[in-house]
Amino acid sequence: MSARRRLRAVGALVRRAPAPAMLAASCVGWAALMWSTASEAAAHAAHSRQSALLMHAMNGMDAAAETAAAPHAFAVWPAMILAMAPLLLMREVGRLWRGSLRRTRMPTIGVFLTGYGMMWLALGIIVVPLSQVIAARAGLVWLAVAVTVVWQCSPLRQRAVNVCHRAPALRVFGSAAQWDAWRYGAITGGACAASCGPVMLLVLLAADYHLAAMVVATILLTAERYHPARRPRWRLPFTPEPSPEWLGARSSRSSRVVRGT
Repeated sequence: MSARRRLRAVGALVRRAPAPAMLAASCVGWAALMWSTASEAAAHAAHSRQSALLMHAMNGMDAAAETAAAPHAFAVWPAMILAMAPLLLMREVGRLWRGSLRRTRMPTIGVFLTGYGMMWLALGIIVVPLSQVIAARAGLVWLAVAVTVVWQCSPLRQRAVNVCHRAPALRVFGSAAQWDAWRYGAITGGACAASCGPVMLLVLLAADYHLAAMVVATILLTAERYHPARRPRWRLPFTPEPSPEWLGARSSRSSRVVRGT
Protein backbone atom coordinates (compact mmCIF):
# COMPACT_ATOMS: atom_id res chain seq x y z
CA MET A 1 0.00 0.00 0.00
CA SER A 2 1.36 3.40 -0.98
CA ALA A 3 1.86 6.17 1.56
CA ARG A 4 -1.00 8.19 0.03
CA ARG A 5 -3.46 5.32 0.24
CA ARG A 6 -2.35 4.58 3.80
CA LEU A 7 -2.97 8.21 4.80
CA ARG A 8 -6.42 8.10 3.23
CA ALA A 9 -7.21 4.90 5.14
CA VAL A 10 -6.07 6.46 8.42
CA GLY A 11 -8.12 9.60 7.67
CA ALA A 12 -11.24 7.50 7.06
CA LEU A 13 -10.56 5.61 10.29
CA VAL A 14 -10.31 8.84 12.30
CA ARG A 15 -13.65 10.14 11.00
CA ARG A 16 -15.62 7.04 12.00
CA ALA A 17 -16.93 6.26 15.48
CA PRO A 18 -15.48 5.71 18.03
CA ALA A 19 -12.39 7.60 16.82
CA PRO A 20 -13.64 11.10 17.80
CA ALA A 21 -14.21 9.94 21.40
CA MET A 22 -10.76 8.37 21.50
CA LEU A 23 -9.16 11.55 20.21
CA ALA A 24 -10.97 13.45 22.95
CA ALA A 25 -9.59 10.99 25.53
CA SER A 26 -6.11 11.51 24.11
CA CYS A 27 -6.56 15.29 24.47
CA VAL A 28 -7.49 14.78 28.12
CA GLY A 29 -4.31 12.75 28.60
CA TRP A 30 -2.19 15.45 26.97
CA ALA A 31 -3.84 18.13 29.12
CA ALA A 32 -3.10 16.11 32.26
CA LEU A 33 0.47 15.56 31.10
CA MET A 34 1.02 19.26 30.44
CA TRP A 35 -0.51 20.20 33.79
CA SER A 36 1.67 17.67 35.58
CA THR A 37 4.79 18.91 33.79
CA ALA A 38 3.94 22.53 34.61
CA SER A 39 3.27 21.72 38.27
CA GLU A 40 6.59 19.88 38.51
CA ALA A 41 8.40 22.86 36.99
CA ALA A 42 6.68 25.19 39.46
CA ALA A 43 7.64 22.91 42.34
CA HIS A 44 11.28 22.90 41.19
CA ALA A 45 11.26 26.70 40.90
CA ALA A 46 9.82 27.06 44.40
CA HIS A 47 12.42 24.64 45.71
CA SER A 48 15.20 26.66 44.09
CA ARG A 49 13.95 29.86 45.70
CA GLN A 50 13.78 28.21 49.09
CA SER A 51 17.26 26.81 48.64
CA ALA A 52 18.64 30.27 47.92
CA LEU A 53 17.02 31.66 51.09
CA LEU A 54 17.87 28.71 53.36
CA MET A 55 21.33 27.53 52.36
CA HIS A 56 21.90 25.85 55.67
CA ALA A 57 18.95 23.46 54.99
CA MET A 58 19.94 22.65 51.42
CA ASN A 59 20.91 19.01 52.00
CA GLY A 60 17.66 18.16 53.72
CA MET A 61 15.62 19.91 51.06
CA ASP A 62 17.41 18.11 48.24
CA ALA A 63 16.64 14.80 49.90
CA ALA A 64 12.98 15.78 50.15
CA ALA A 65 12.91 16.71 46.44
CA GLU A 66 14.45 13.35 45.47
CA THR A 67 11.90 11.41 47.50
CA ALA A 68 9.09 13.42 45.85
CA ALA A 69 10.33 12.67 42.33
CA ALA A 70 9.17 9.06 42.26
CA PRO A 71 5.51 9.78 43.29
CA HIS A 72 5.38 12.48 40.62
CA ALA A 73 6.64 10.00 38.01
CA PHE A 74 4.00 7.48 39.10
CA ALA A 75 1.36 10.18 38.56
CA VAL A 76 2.76 11.08 35.14
CA TRP A 77 2.80 7.46 33.88
CA PRO A 78 -1.03 7.05 33.61
CA ALA A 79 -1.23 10.44 31.88
CA MET A 80 1.37 9.28 29.36
CA ILE A 81 -0.64 6.13 28.66
CA LEU A 82 -3.90 8.07 28.28
CA ALA A 83 -2.25 10.54 25.91
CA MET A 84 -0.73 7.94 23.59
CA ALA A 85 -2.86 4.78 23.82
CA PRO A 86 -6.02 6.07 22.07
CA LEU A 87 -3.93 6.95 19.01
CA LEU A 88 -2.48 3.44 18.93
CA LEU A 89 -5.80 1.62 19.42
CA MET A 90 -8.00 3.15 16.73
CA ARG A 91 -8.22 -0.08 14.73
CA GLU A 92 -8.68 -2.39 17.70
CA VAL A 93 -11.39 -0.35 19.41
CA GLY A 94 -13.06 0.31 16.06
CA ARG A 95 -13.17 -3.42 15.41
CA LEU A 96 -14.83 -4.04 18.78
CA TRP A 97 -17.24 -1.16 18.15
CA ARG A 98 -18.41 -2.58 14.84
CA GLY A 99 -18.23 -6.27 15.80
CA SER A 100 -20.08 -6.18 19.13
CA LEU A 101 -23.78 -6.20 19.86
CA ARG A 102 -25.15 -2.72 20.44
CA ARG A 103 -26.20 -3.48 24.03
CA THR A 104 -22.78 -4.92 24.95
CA ARG A 105 -20.61 -2.57 22.89
CA MET A 106 -19.43 -0.25 25.65
CA PRO A 107 -18.81 -3.00 28.27
CA THR A 108 -16.81 -4.98 25.71
CA ILE A 109 -14.64 -1.99 24.84
CA GLY A 110 -14.23 -1.20 28.54
CA VAL A 111 -13.04 -4.74 29.27
CA PHE A 112 -10.60 -4.56 26.35
CA LEU A 113 -9.18 -1.25 27.59
CA THR A 114 -8.91 -2.66 31.11
CA GLY A 115 -6.79 -5.56 29.91
CA TYR A 116 -4.67 -3.22 27.81
CA GLY A 117 -4.19 -0.68 30.59
CA MET A 118 -3.29 -3.33 33.17
CA MET A 119 -0.28 -4.37 31.10
CA TRP A 120 0.97 -0.79 30.86
CA LEU A 121 0.38 -0.09 34.55
CA ALA A 122 2.29 -3.25 35.44
CA LEU A 123 5.16 -2.05 33.27
CA GLY A 124 5.04 1.33 35.02
CA ILE A 125 5.66 -0.36 38.39
CA ILE A 126 9.01 -1.48 36.94
CA VAL A 127 9.92 1.41 34.65
CA VAL A 128 9.24 4.34 36.99
CA PRO A 129 11.58 3.22 39.83
CA LEU A 130 14.11 2.10 37.21
CA SER A 131 14.10 5.57 35.66
CA GLN A 132 14.89 7.09 39.07
CA VAL A 133 17.88 4.77 39.48
CA ILE A 134 19.16 5.38 35.94
CA ALA A 135 18.72 9.17 36.12
CA ALA A 136 21.12 9.33 39.08
CA ARG A 137 24.11 8.39 36.89
CA ALA A 138 24.94 9.73 33.42
CA GLY A 139 26.65 6.48 32.43
CA LEU A 140 23.45 4.52 33.06
CA VAL A 141 21.48 7.01 30.97
CA TRP A 142 23.73 6.46 27.96
CA LEU A 143 23.54 2.70 28.53
CA ALA A 144 19.73 2.92 28.50
CA VAL A 145 19.88 4.87 25.23
CA ALA A 146 22.16 2.25 23.65
CA VAL A 147 19.98 -0.65 24.80
CA THR A 148 16.86 1.09 23.47
CA VAL A 149 18.46 1.67 20.05
CA VAL A 150 19.48 -1.99 19.81
CA TRP A 151 15.99 -3.09 20.89
CA GLN A 152 14.35 -0.85 18.28
CA CYS A 153 16.35 -2.60 15.55
CA SER A 154 15.94 -6.17 16.82
CA PRO A 155 13.78 -8.89 15.24
CA LEU A 156 12.34 -9.74 18.67
CA ARG A 157 10.80 -6.28 18.89
CA GLN A 158 9.36 -6.65 15.39
CA ARG A 159 7.67 -9.85 16.55
CA ALA A 160 6.07 -7.89 19.38
CA VAL A 161 4.92 -5.20 16.94
CA ASN A 162 3.45 -7.89 14.68
CA VAL A 163 1.40 -9.23 17.61
CA CYS A 164 -0.23 -5.79 17.80
CA HIS A 165 -1.41 -6.27 14.19
CA ARG A 166 -3.18 -9.57 14.87
CA ALA A 167 -6.96 -9.68 14.82
CA PRO A 168 -8.11 -12.80 16.71
CA ALA A 169 -11.58 -14.29 16.44
CA LEU A 170 -13.87 -12.74 19.05
CA ARG A 171 -17.08 -14.25 20.36
CA VAL A 172 -20.13 -12.00 20.58
CA PHE A 173 -22.44 -13.41 23.25
CA GLY A 174 -22.32 -13.65 27.02
CA SER A 175 -19.31 -13.84 29.27
CA ALA A 176 -17.30 -15.43 26.46
CA ALA A 177 -17.37 -12.10 24.59
CA GLN A 178 -16.05 -10.26 27.65
CA TRP A 179 -13.33 -12.83 28.21
CA ASP A 180 -12.21 -12.63 24.58
CA ALA A 181 -12.16 -8.83 24.77
CA TRP A 182 -10.07 -8.87 27.97
CA ARG A 183 -7.64 -11.38 26.51
CA TYR A 184 -7.40 -9.37 23.29
CA GLY A 185 -6.63 -6.23 25.31
CA ALA A 186 -4.10 -7.97 27.56
CA ILE A 187 -2.23 -9.56 24.65
CA THR A 188 -2.21 -6.32 22.67
CA GLY A 189 -1.20 -4.33 25.74
CA GLY A 190 1.58 -6.74 26.62
CA ALA A 191 3.00 -6.68 23.10
CA CYS A 192 2.66 -2.90 22.91
CA ALA A 193 4.34 -2.42 26.29
CA ALA A 194 7.17 -4.74 25.30
CA SER A 195 7.79 -2.96 22.00
CA CYS A 196 7.37 0.63 23.25
CA GLY A 197 8.44 0.34 26.90
CA PRO A 198 12.13 1.20 26.39
CA VAL A 199 11.18 4.34 24.46
CA MET A 200 8.85 5.38 27.27
CA LEU A 201 11.71 4.88 29.71
CA LEU A 202 13.77 7.37 27.70
CA VAL A 203 10.84 9.79 27.78
CA LEU A 204 10.89 9.65 31.59
CA LEU A 205 14.65 10.23 31.54
CA ALA A 206 14.27 13.36 29.39
CA ALA A 207 13.71 15.47 32.55
CA ASP A 208 13.27 19.12 31.43
CA TYR A 209 12.47 17.98 27.86
CA HIS A 210 9.95 15.37 28.98
CA LEU A 211 6.97 16.86 27.14
CA ALA A 212 8.87 17.35 23.87
CA ALA A 213 10.23 13.81 24.10
CA MET A 214 6.69 12.51 24.63
CA VAL A 215 5.47 14.32 21.52
CA VAL A 216 8.27 12.84 19.39
CA ALA A 217 7.76 9.35 20.81
CA THR A 218 4.00 9.50 20.21
CA ILE A 219 4.42 10.57 16.58
CA LEU A 220 7.00 7.90 15.79
CA LEU A 221 5.25 5.04 17.61
CA THR A 222 1.85 5.94 16.11
CA ALA A 223 3.31 6.12 12.60
CA GLU A 224 4.97 2.73 13.11
CA ARG A 225 1.74 1.21 14.44
CA TYR A 226 -0.10 1.92 11.20
CA HIS A 227 2.62 0.42 9.03
CA PRO A 228 1.92 -3.16 7.88
CA ALA A 229 3.41 -6.07 9.79
CA ARG A 230 6.91 -6.95 8.57
CA ARG A 231 9.17 -9.96 8.62
CA PRO A 232 11.24 -10.01 11.85
CA ARG A 233 14.89 -9.26 11.15
CA TRP A 234 17.55 -6.77 12.14
CA ARG A 235 16.76 -3.42 10.55
CA LEU A 236 16.78 0.29 11.28
CA PRO A 237 13.34 1.70 12.15
CA PHE A 238 11.20 2.80 9.19
CA THR A 239 13.53 1.24 6.62
CA PRO A 240 11.54 -0.14 3.66
CA GLU A 241 10.90 -3.85 3.30
CA PRO A 242 12.80 -5.47 0.40
CA SER A 243 10.56 -5.96 -2.61
CA PRO A 244 9.54 -9.53 -3.58
CA GLU A 245 11.35 -9.11 -6.90
CA TRP A 246 14.59 -8.21 -5.11
CA LEU A 247 14.22 -11.19 -2.77
CA GLY A 248 13.52 -13.49 -5.71
CA ALA A 249 16.56 -12.23 -7.62
CA ARG A 250 18.71 -12.65 -4.54
CA SER A 251 17.54 -16.23 -3.95
CA SER A 252 18.13 -17.13 -7.61
CA ARG A 253 21.68 -15.74 -7.46
CA SER A 254 22.31 -17.75 -4.31
CA SER A 255 21.05 -20.94 -5.98
CA ARG A 256 23.33 -20.33 -9.00
CA VAL A 257 26.28 -19.90 -6.69
CA VAL A 258 25.44 -23.14 -4.90
CA ARG A 259 25.10 -25.02 -8.16
CA GLY A 260 28.35 -23.51 -9.42
CA THR A 261 30.27 -24.70 -6.37
